[in-house]
Amino acid sequence: MSIGRMYYCSPAAGERCYLRLLLTVVRGATSFSHLRTVNNHEYATFREACMMLHLVEDDGEWTRAFDKAAAFASGYAMRSVFVSALMFNSLVSPIQIWNQFCESFCDDLEHAIVQKGYSQLLSMQPDVEFYRGTRSLDYDLYLLQASLGAQDRSLGQFNLPLPLFNWNGLISGMTGIQRNSLILNEMSYLQDQEAFSYQQKYAQMNATQKYVFETITSSINSNANSSHFFLQGPAGTGKNFIYNTLCHFYRSQGKIALCVASSGIAALLLPGGRTSHSRFAIPLNTHEQSVCAIKKNDDLADLIRETALIIWDEVPMQHRYCFEAFDRTPRDICSRGDEVTFGGIPVVLGGDFTQIPPVVKQGGRPEIVAASLMSSRLWPRLQKLRLTENTRLANSNDTDRQFADWIGKMSYEPSMMGSIALPSFLRQMTDLDQFIEDIYPQHVLQRPLQNSDFFKERAIPCSKNGNVDAINCKVIENVIGEKPTLYSADTMQSDQTNTETQAYPSEYLQTFSPSGLPPAVLELKVGLPVMLLRNINPERGLCNGTRLIIQHIGQYVLKVKILGRSDVVELIPRFTLSTLPGTLPFILTRKQFPVKVSFAMTINKSQGQSLRKVAVDLRSPVFTHGQHYVVMSRATSPNGMTILLPKNMKHTENVVYPEVLFSDTT
Repeated sequence: MSIGRMYYCSPAAGERCYLRLLLTVVRGATSFSHLRTVNNHEYATFREACMMLHLVEDDGEWTRAFDKAAAFASGYAMRSVFVSALMFNSLVSPIQIWNQFCESFCDDLEHAIVQKGYSQLLSMQPDVEFYRGTRSLDYDLYLLQASLGAQDRSLGQFNLPLPLFNWNGLISGMTGIQRNSLILNEMSYLQDQEAFSYQQKYAQMNATQKYVFETITSSINSNANSSHFFLQGPAGTGKNFIYNTLCHFYRSQGKIALCVASSGIAALLLPGGRTSHSRFAIPLNTHEQSVCAIKKNDDLADLIRETALIIWDEVPMQHRYCFEAFDRTPRDICSRGDEVTFGGIPVVLGGDFTQIPPVVKQGGRPEIVAASLMSSRLWPRLQKLRLTENTRLANSNDTDRQFADWIGKMSYEPSMMGSIALPSFLRQMTDLDQFIEDIYPQHVLQRPLQNSDFFKERAIPCSKNGNVDAINCKVIENVIGEKPTLYSADTMQSDQTNTETQAYPSEYLQTFSPSGLPPAVLELKVGLPVMLLRNINPERGLCNGTRLIIQHIGQYVLKVKILGRSDVVELIPRFTLSTLPGTLPFILTRKQFPVKVSFAMTINKSQGQSLRKVAVDLRSPVFTHGQHYVVMSRATSPNGMTILLPKNMKHTENVVYPEVLFSDTT
């Protein structure tokens, strides 16, 4: 019997990926043991067998990266990179990297053990056993296990040792809480501080915000099983303010409130926020019957069962399949029937339907509308709430009010749909060089590191990737400093029957620039602002869309700081990333630093960015619903906005799909 085709399996699938790889080269395999046997030696994992057959790369580059980083990076930063490498399945032999660099990983932990008060408690316990007899190494393993557990992974999956001491028990003894590490983390908030924050924020609420807050909390108090809401609110109306107040309210009572968002940038604005995909293990490729990768006996399942409230922001930009997949999961793990939405767990979904809708590959207007949450079976089950008062306009001038009024009407008045004229109070120009000089003056680019805060609240949003790349290249040339060129390592995987793609050379693969992958050729300079293209470590603020400033460019690691955080150094290594099936005729795998220069960015990437100075490139008009609204609402004042238009043009396009807009009748 022969197998005609094996479906592609991403490296993120871990052992399944390496099993598939072995099946393509080992002839006549009779068992899993046979597949793991190379030169008469049976290896413990499929990955090790692949390594011995030279089917996968070794960890030489990672060894050099950690070796370089150990000279200047803290143990905290080193652990962060190690966890990221594990999550991206980038290490061939995690145990070898651990054995070689574990001392560097935990060089700050002895101090932490003393500072947290653990040392005194440990001295009172007889017969305490630690990994290799060293408490800092054991505590390091505990922290690694906790970080991996938060993302539904474990040390055992990577053949790494487990801590010998029960650190959870020690911490539980100090807090009086007996729970798994995920629950411990969510219940670590100090109730007195949470109560103070709640009272302070509640006192600042306007009447509409108080109505929304009271409606949600009263419903949860009286009938939690049916407390499911959607909160519509344009920018400036206080959605995040309400989210924060709700979190503080429930956490002040010792309850769990989970905050997620559809994007990494939006998640950073929530207290303890995570992306919905990472928190709830939502598949990257969802379909109508998708479910989350959570088992009933998982720590994550226990966390969800004990949750008093879930807050989920920026939902209009996410495909309805994601919400439907999550709806099935708590119904399963909480043993609830189909009629109990979200398994009876209270959920507040929120966002603004005037913003960008879900991206549907090769989809037109009907497919985009069908992907909206409004088209979901869940939509009629949600109680709708609305915020309308723009709190940012309290002390504004007449021009600011005109600007806000214009933006507010942009998606609802028929006269403002299609070809529209821009208001006269917005600065407009047609010269590209003048446009760039207006937002990035030459004198600032001479000393970018000394002006890093300057880049934090300014950007050039564009509708087309081609314009983004051209502007970034043009601005880079104005920055003083050496410009090392960093090349990617590209490979491809294809269906065995597709012989046409077998001979693609690496230089041809480097011509592809698929969405979500970094450029094959990166030209960077010290002091440049760059954008992160992957969720590397959300707890440290390293999310897809986070803007960074380059501090040092190494062959194996970038030394960066998050814009606006001048005190924390982060390390960004090269990762091996792959396109999703269906993006290209083959799977393109690219090893590169997951960053892109961000003087300019796409309008979609600008959503969620808080900018004071915005220069909008509208030489190519917007092409889908919400883009014009998003880009025009990036600036807090019209004085901070400049528009670049084609020569002899005074109009631009505003694309609106009325069928996905929120109204009182939806």
